[in-house]
Amino acid sequence: MQNLSDRELVQLMPNISSESGEQDCSREAAKWSGPAVTALNELRRRHRPSVEAMLRNHGVRGADLDLLCDEVLDVLWSRPINPHRSVRNWLCVIARNRAISYGRRSRPSMFSDYSTADSSPLESGLVDSHS
Repeated sequence: MQNLSDRELVQLMPNISSESGEQDCSREAAKWSGPAVTALNELRRRHRPSVEAMLRNHGVRGADLDLLCDEVLDVLWSRPINPHRSVRNWLCVIARNRAISYGRRSRPSMFSDYSTADSSPLESGLVDSHS
């Protein structure tokens, strides 16, 4: 399967009809066997480095990198793929969007210093209550 193009691998997968390119909405587990699973694994192996690079370029590191990379690559079996478009570009766009969302979730709030303060300025003596 390593010598097949992305287009040929996508056409082996059950969510694309090889004749017309239309989506097959039924995703029964029985369809994911033999050549379809091999094609899926080959696409994951082939495009993982690009997805990881995109995530790293957007600041994702460590265990989060592996987790988000797997999450992005999981769309190969959960969403219909257009065999006439670049799989790598499609996955990199998804990776970029996931990395941006990750950055928003992991960035501390600009008010985090105030919300976690142990005491108010008056209680800590920073403000004179007798003025």
